[in-house]
Amino acid sequence: MCVHISHSHSHIWQLPSLRALGSITAGEDDQTQAVINLGLLPLCHHLFKSKKANIRKDVCWTLSNICAGNEHQIDNGLFVCLFVCLFVCLFVCL
Repeated sequence: MCVHISHSHSHIWQLPSLRALGSITAGEDDQTQAVINLGLLPLCHHLFKSKKANIRKDVCWTLSNICAGNEHQIDNGLFVCLFVCLFVCLFVCL
């Protein structure tokens, strides 16, 4: 699913796929880690640049689910959140 989202430029496919991955990250730590291992965090960073507000909102929801996980997942999620925040600051300032 991560690969499908990253290669799809269609909002029609991205949003439902991202919501499914977000739901998985709301599960157990091992489920969240499995999705992280498939490349979810770089994907979140990429999708946060979307012009679609719903996609950006779901990225934030997914990252919040990751940050509710174990210490390693929280560290990884915060690392991506830091880049998202920096991107937002740059976007707003420019």
